[in-house]
Amino acid sequence: MKQITEKLKTELEKSHAGGFNTKLKWNDIFDTEEELIQALFNTKIHTDEDGVPIRKWCKGYEYIKGFRKYYSKNGNLTEGQIRQLKRLASEIAYRIYCQ
Repeated sequence: MKQITEKLKTELEKSHAGGFNTKLKWNDIFDTEEELIQALFNTKIHTDEDGVPIRKWCKGYEYIKGFRKYYSKNGNLTEGQIRQLKRLASEIAYRIYCQ
């Protein structure tokens, strides 16, 4: 995991809010794909199955549910799933470090 600085937190908040020309690459936040996969299982990443209010659900929660299920069953993710997970990396990091 990269060191989470105030600058990175600000970039994550902008990325989450939208309307800014802020694009974070997954490797600006995570060192490896395995770290990103482990973040997928963080207790702060909520989906509709977690019994929390809608406002706490992570963007892309349907993907996250599917990725968790697939990874738990097979021990890995497909290339396409990894690609989509990288697109969700800033939202996952926002939920873990900014809330």
